[in-house]
Amino acid sequence: MVGIAEYHRHVKQRIYKEDVPSKHRANTSHGTPPPPRPPPRPPPRPPPRPPPRPPAPAPAPARESDARRHHG
Repeated sequence: MVGIAEYHRHVKQRIYKEDVPSKHRANTSHGTPPPPRPPPRPPPRPPPRPPPRPPAPAPAPARESDARRHHG
């Protein structure tokens, strides 16, 4: 198990070695640093939900005897 101080020293070295030179290369290759990114736009609010519709009346049950009689 690595001590806390040893671990933090390792993390600082890794951040310094990886992050700083990459930023430096990016700035020198482009000449000017890139402009700051605009803040992300908030997501659009969903439209208000319509009020619930009243339940439709149940259809009248079909009378099979009439249908059978017509088709004979």
